[in-house]
Amino acid sequence: MIFTIYKRALAVLAEKPFKLWGISSLCALMIYLSATLFLIPIAALAVACLFKVAMTLILLAGYRRQNV
Repeated sequence: MIFTIYKRALAVLAEKPFKLWGISSLCALMIYLSATLFLIPIAALAVACLFKVAMTLILLAGYRRQNV
């Protein structure tokens, strides 16, 4: 089961490597910027959680072979 999941995930990554790595890097950059620019820590945490949820949905769509 785990082997199948990894095999499928790597196949998706092989199809769209620059798009998925680029989106992932952009998400990490946006989380870093939100953590450094917001004065209220709870706001930075909320924004970081929103970015992580969005990134998870993008990766899940890629895993399900939907349009990313």
